[in-house]
Amino acid sequence: MAREIPVDPEHLARRPASESQRSEEHETLIDAVEELPELERSVVELLVWGGLTKVEAAEMLGISRSYVHKLWRRARVLLKDQLSNNY
Repeated sequence: MAREIPVDPEHLARRPASESQRSEEHETLIDAVEELPELERSVVELLVWGGLTKVEAAEMLGISRSYVHKLWRRARVLLKDQLSNNY
């Protein structure tokens, strides 16, 4: 059975309306990821864009799964801070 993920209508209302706005926000996100420290950036790239699990990312990076989890949490906090400063 698939897990149902609730959708917040307010979140959908904040979505960019135009393709150019979406593209600009995508570039802002990529820039923010590129500014992360090396390990945090690697974890984001492997988990988000690589589609790997935390265990797979840990094996690739030669670190523990718990450290990947810690880096993932830290990266999300850093990205949230960086992106909130842009808006």
